[in-house]
Amino acid sequence: MKTTALTQHRRAFSPSFKRTITGFTPLALMAVLLLSAPHIQADSAAPAVVPASSTDNAAAPSPVMSATKPEPTAEKSNVPPEKKAGGELVDPPATPEAELEEKWGINVLSTRLTAAGRMIDFRYRVLDPEKAAKLSDPHVHPYIIDEATGAKFIVPAPPKVGQLRNTRKPVADKNYFMIFANPGNHIKSGGKISVVVGDLKIAHLTVE
Repeated sequence: MKTTALTQHRRAFSPSFKRTITGFTPLALMAVLLLSAPHIQADSAAPAVVPASSTDNAAAPSPVMSATKPEPTAEKSNVPPEKKAGGELVDPPATPEAELEEKWGINVLSTRLTAAGRMIDFRYRVLDPEKAAKLSDPHVHPYIIDEATGAKFIVPAPPKVGQLRNTRKPVADKNYFMIFANPGNHIKSGGKISVVVGDLKIAHLTVE
């Protein structure tokens, strides 16, 4: 005996619902089926999910990786706008050591690798807040120079944190830091760098 469409619809319902529709007249039963038809059709019309083959999975790019911006290279990572000239970054001349305290109001404390060598921690002490104010200016873009290769790296600025350095008014006799990027552990312990902040250039610092 062939199975009719009405029988197929009856089988799709729960036993309790079957018991309910047993007492319906044919006309009322047909009305119930017609009212439920759009929902059944909507479910049957849903597209099937076709599993991708192993080859497709290998070729498909990761959504996380595709949404992630590539890490800037050393050459593109230092573009202080106020220092550009003809498309090239112009470095100021090295500041004599005697001028660090007299003109800039600071003493250099240390220059060390941190974050498993992926960053460089430059620390200094403020002696004269007015003279040292330029080092905390948020509109100035500090960077370091690897004296062996000429590569330059800036201070990272994560969106929720901001620049990894002090950008507030400095206080006398207080220590401050600047964290510079060192992608790929480019600068090693014992390497020589220069720290540039505006017109200040502290040269020949040894990375610990």
